[in-house]
Amino acid sequence: MEKLSRRYFLKTAAKGIAAATTLSLVPERLSGATPAGTVASGNGGVPEFKFNSNGKFKILQLADTHFVGVHENNDSSSKRLKVATKEFAERALKNITRMLETEKPDLVIHTGDIIYYTPAKENLKTILSPMAKLKIPFAVTLGNHDEEFGMSRQEVFDYVRTLPCNINTPSVPGIHNASNNVITLSGRDNRVQRVFYLLDSGRKFMEKSKSYDFIRHDQIEWYCQQSERFRQLNGGKIVPGMMFMHIPLREFNDGVRDKNRIVRGNLGEEPGSSQYNSGLFATTIERGDIDAFVFGHEHDNDCAMWYMDKFFIYGRFSGYDSVYSNLKPEGVRVFEFTEGEEGFRSWIRLYNGEIQQNLRFPEDFKSSLYK
Repeated sequence: MEKLSRRYFLKTAAKGIAAATTLSLVPERLSGATPAGTVASGNGGVPEFKFNSNGKFKILQLADTHFVGVHENNDSSSKRLKVATKEFAERALKNITRMLETEKPDLVIHTGDIIYYTPAKENLKTILSPMAKLKIPFAVTLGNHDEEFGMSRQEVFDYVRTLPCNINTPSVPGIHNASNNVITLSGRDNRVQRVFYLLDSGRKFMEKSKSYDFIRHDQIEWYCQQSERFRQLNGGKIVPGMMFMHIPLREFNDGVRDKNRIVRGNLGEEPGSSQYNSGLFATTIERGDIDAFVFGHEHDNDCAMWYMDKFFIYGRFSGYDSVYSNLKPEGVRVFEFTEGEEGFRSWIRLYNGEIQQNLRFPEDFKSSLYK
């Protein structure tokens, strides 16, 4: 059931205080891993995964964990400190670990707002530790809150890259924000079949601006360069891709109001996009390779929307009671790709084990038989 409400802004932010894979790119971070899918530093240093022996590849998306850690503080005026107890921290880690053990993903992508309190390093290390313990590769693209707790955006990203099982490559020189990366998925013939672009959507347009940041023109140019490189490597044919970022594109807001769009899942609040449109969506239409955009940011949305022949997909809020959320229980979104097949499957796995929105993309958005 769809429900639209005003964007709930986090007014207290910042101021109040498996299957494992082998990885030749950073082998010391995956020592002892058991091969399933494989990932190597192919395509000029880009992390390159391959399908498993069963022809499948699975990505688990974590969104908005907002981890606050453990603090001895009786300040009842702060919601974050109310839940900064050992009990809440253990529950957060237990929930994520259960999802990883249940789904056994080949890759985890965290779409930002990883932490929500100090100390930043300790909280980052703790909430991202389940992937290391289970030897599952993971990558992040940062959210608007991740730089608000004593470390700059670049410092946060550089630190995350030192953690076990992280596969993020160094920041791209000369373009905005820190966590812009590319990951590829290849078949048994070593041909790249899908590209995953991680784009850093920043925090604010300007420090005094009320608008969220947007994907900058230099980031768009970088995407075009990568897209063209993969097209040329593929004999002049485009390679299908997906984009993961924290803040939704402006076109998501447009789609919400379009009578022709199709929505599956929960739409509980309006997308909190930037007030500015830099043209990324239009550029992807021109290039013709991106079929889906994947976001975090809104905690009461977990829907997938078909609009203008593209998918706009929210992850499921993966945090706990440190911030607002009316979708209970929390959970994760999963993507599954099959070698040689177009499209993909995706579903929501809740922390209680239930599966929702078990959908085929694009089939279940085009069929009049869908219920």
